[in-house]
Amino acid sequence: MQDLNANVYALSLATGKLKWRYRANSPEKSGPGPDGVAVANGTVYGDTSTAAFALNASTGKVVWTNNSLLRKSEGYFEIQPQVAGGRVYLASAYGLAQGGGVLMALSAATGRLLWRFDTLVSVDKAANSVGVGSGGAWETPLVGSDGSVTFGIGNPYQSAATAIADPSAQLYTDSDVNLNAATGKLRWYYQGLANDFMDHDTQSSPIAATINGAPAVIGSGKLGVVFAMNASTGKLIWKTPVGEHSRSDG
Repeated sequence: MQDLNANVYALSLATGKLKWRYRANSPEKSGPGPDGVAVANGTVYGDTSTAAFALNASTGKVVWTNNSLLRKSEGYFEIQPQVAGGRVYLASAYGLAQGGGVLMALSAATGRLLWRFDTLVSVDKAANSVGVGSGGAWETPLVGSDGSVTFGIGNPYQSAATAIADPSAQLYTDSDVNLNAATGKLRWYYQGLANDFMDHDTQSSPIAATINGAPAVIGSGKLGVVFAMNASTGKLIWKTPVGEHSRSDG
């Protein structure tokens, strides 16, 4: 269990009594997002707004911490880590000024940064001048059986004036981004909405599926559209509106 100060608690399943507590005492800077911890191989993995950590699940003792993962322009962690294949997957959101949020993988054993991927190619200075960020991810990614990891990416926070005057794809916002899990290299992406200035994130955790006998990835978010994509190529299989929105679903 993790609270808004990124403190972690372990309780006895039998009695509900506190077994140990890890005091990060680092208030969340970006709001009460869908944060939390992951548990794998006897270790608890979590993050504060600006650092990642691993704890012994039995004792709460620190295994490692890494507080040098984010530059000032790259926002804050607001994500429950995903752990698989000896790697911890994280992402920042609300990136400001020089760039947007980043996706990354750490060594589960040591916390060392293995790779990072920028989720924003260009920046809208007008939007960032008022203190909002761009891109990044704040829901747990999908780790595939094919050696990939897929993140749902947030919106670009560009201004309406910029979107009208200079429409652009704003990659890789409002997209599902599929990366090589070992290297962080882009395999494919599918963008649900380009040139977005209405906060239509594709932020939900992607889901693995099988469609017509082939592996697929299901993505969705605040756009109100569910997308099915081929897991190997990212080619759109189908899309279905599931809500009423003032938007274009491409």
